[in-house]
Amino acid sequence: MRIAFASGKGGVGKTTLAVNTAFNLAKSGKPCIYVDCDVEEPNGHLYLSPAIEQERDVTVLVPRSIKGKCDGCGECQKACRFKSILSLDDSVMVFDELCHSCGACLIACPKDALEEISRPIGLLRRGHSDGLSFMDAMLNIGEARATPLITELWKEEKNTEPEETVIIADAPPGATCPTMEAIKHSDFLLLVTEPTPFGLHDLKVVHGLAKKLSIDTGVVINRSDLGDDRIQDYCSKEGLDILAEIPYDPELAAAGAQGRVIVTENTETGRNMSKVVNAIMDRAKAGSEP
Repeated sequence: MRIAFASGKGGVGKTTLAVNTAFNLAKSGKPCIYVDCDVEEPNGHLYLSPAIEQERDVTVLVPRSIKGKCDGCGECQKACRFKSILSLDDSVMVFDELCHSCGACLIACPKDALEEISRPIGLLRRGHSDGLSFMDAMLNIGEARATPLITELWKEEKNTEPEETVIIADAPPGATCPTMEAIKHSDFLLLVTEPTPFGLHDLKVVHGLAKKLSIDTGVVINRSDLGDDRIQDYCSKEGLDILAEIPYDPELAAAGAQGRVIVTENTETGRNMSKVVNAIMDRAKAGSEP
């Protein structure tokens, strides 16, 4: 089962819920892997402090001209929809960060004057934390395309984990291409929001993406006592299940700031978090049953 945690905006508690759910599953003996898909700013490791066992570069293919073959015809430049290639007199200039590795320029070149080389865009890591498997990736500074790195994370997970494992995917906030790549493989999507005008607006945006992808979806409202009923009204109208409403709790805020996994603590806040993650899992399991 793959459960994705997403939010229309950052700072609403998405990662807090994701890491606590993953850790709670591992603590109960369920095979689980936490996958941090927020590759531009991964922070799940700050909570889980995993022992990293494997690291590898993730690369994409970009074109280069073959010396002596290019005659400057410009067909490659015309074929590139992303304006990443500039035809010169006897070679090409490639703007690597704009290239989408589609290969159109190679097909368009009448002289077979282009070849592809591998270019690193980020780092993928695997490890463990107290029985919980861990994966994340970090985009290199200056890179514009996060999607290939997230795609590689899912390939790594698919090739190495048994079918009975629960995958907890921590998606990037928003409703962009990286968000879609992170959630489109999931069996259940948990949207985390807050009862503010911004929270409602961004919930609508990411829920619209979920509807396009036809993913079973539920909602958790964080800091539910600090706003009004706008989120509840929207969820009722859209037929969205609200799995939990979490009142503002200074202890929970402190735990997030300190990188603590609160579900492991024998406190009222820890016990309340256990109830929330159990509600998430119960709903996810119910939605995945035929």
